[in-house]
Amino acid sequence: MKIMLNFRIFPTRKKIAIILYTDLKKVKLNNGEFLWLDTIISVLLGIFLNSPNSDKITNKRNIEIITNKERLEIWLSKSDLTTAKEIVDLIIEKQKLVS
Repeated sequence: MKIMLNFRIFPTRKKIAIILYTDLKKVKLNNGEFLWLDTIISVLLGIFLNSPNSDKITNKRNIEIITNKERLEIWLSKSDLTTAKEIVDLIIEKQKLVS
């Protein structure tokens, strides 16, 4: 069994990644958690540099796929998190069946 990903890197360039379930180590959905320490440091630097910045810093939402050979991150800029979670859960379930 395998996973076949078809996605665009740039508007004109496509990439196809084929990952075997036997090579799969970990699949994880990162849903954009808030980074407290980075935000505090950014605000303090803004105060010292006289350019206050009150933006909250968060991790970008992505699906992280780790295999024996590589680490792949699929960024979810305008994607539905519910659908992304369903995909990750499906991959994890199929991985359990194969191993």
